[in-house]
Amino acid sequence: MNGKREHAGATKVIELPIRVSEGEAHRLVDMLGAQMVSQINNQMSCSPVVIARRLLAVYQLKHQILSDVSSDTSWIMLLDLYVARFPKRDISVSSVCVASLSPPSTALRHLRILVDQGFVDRVHPVHDARLVYVTLSAHGVTTVERLLQPLC
Repeated sequence: MNGKREHAGATKVIELPIRVSEGEAHRLVDMLGAQMVSQINNQMSCSPVVIARRLLAVYQLKHQILSDVSSDTSWIMLLDLYVARFPKRDISVSSVCVASLSPPSTALRHLRILVDQGFVDRVHPVHDARLVYVTLSAHGVTTVERLLQPLC
């Protein structure tokens, strides 16, 4: 043999004349099988249909958990505050309102509801009493992580 041959589908197959013990052969087959399963899973996890199903699951769960605040404005605010935790950044009320992509009055109304329902905390910094920052409460963090779980 010349060590190479053409395989259907234009994939080149290289034959290697190696000797391995039966146990090593089984380990190689197991390892290659695990790699193939991993590659298939990675390809499937990026499939538009899989992503759409996962997003739909998130929206359905969001509606169940956040029935009183299930609007996109509130959801965007929660996501923005969640992302701001990594690395920790101070987010002002005006910043979270702008990030919500809603008119200021709508954003402020949704923010007030999120605070009233315990998802968001208002924080007054010591250095400037005029400022008000907002952060996710522990309940808010748990809720967002629970809602994002179907995407994993």
